[in-house]
Amino acid sequence: MKQKKKYITTFLLFFGLCLLFSFHAFAINPITVYLNNKILTFDVDPMLENGTTLVPMRKIFESLGAEVSYNEKSQTVEALKDGKEISLQIGSKYSIVNGEKKAINVPAKVLNGRTLVPLRFVSETLGAHVNWDNQNRTITIESPTKIAGFNVISIY
Repeated sequence: MKQKKKYITTFLLFFGLCLLFSFHAFAINPITVYLNNKILTFDVDPMLENGTTLVPMRKIFESLGAEVSYNEKSQTVEALKDGKEISLQIGSKYSIVNGEKKAINVPAKVLNGRTLVPLRFVSETLGAHVNWDNQNRTITIESPTKIAGFNVISIY
């Protein structure tokens, strides 16, 4: 009787662990980012933190047409596009946009040697429109492009 109980307990424990891991695997769907209808790939997956998506700084800034630099000593990300200057310091809940202090929900951070910045804040500050599709875990960014000095949202 004890041996039968032991087998049942082992089976239930094994079954419970399998169930737990299968739910965990299905719960983690990667976030997909599109910029002007083209998929944007990153060397580090976008991550969600307190409702804010963080992405690698260089890829998002350069994809949006900004020049970007990183000051390792002050741990500050700086970007410039069309006369707009953005400064984000690692760990700070504030950014500086054209000399004006602005609050951000989630600060820039360094994870595994990569600097991650808040996608919506960066994109919208640089003039793009951002949409989050929670069901599909998809972000679409629409950023105007310049042709002969004019902003063009899309070309058909």
